[in-house]
Amino acid sequence: MDAHEELVLRLAEKRSKKLGLSKNGYAELVLAVRKDPEKFVDDEHEEAFLCVAKALDRYEESQRARRRDARRRRVHGRACAQAREARERLHGRAPEGPHLRGCTTPA
Repeated sequence: MDAHEELVLRLAEKRSKKLGLSKNGYAELVLAVRKDPEKFVDDEHEEAFLCVAKALDRYEESQRARRRDARRRRVHGRACAQAREARERLHGRAPEGPHLRGCTTPA
């Protein structure tokens, strides 16, 4: 479970006990807390947890973005290498001139 979901469940559980909600009420409360957890923060401990959860969410998103970018670079590099090979087969030699060299991204 991620930190954000842990925060949501903790906030909902605490508020549910305070209000004496049924299971259905708790389920609706969880949805409301997921939508805007900041509205349900009651003390400095929860606020600190919210801060940590946000930081972890940003970190995880940055890691996903790094992996996406790395995949794009690999795909782009392979496509450029295939294009160079195709031009060499077509022309019988490596193309000349800056406009014919194409991408210089390593494969």
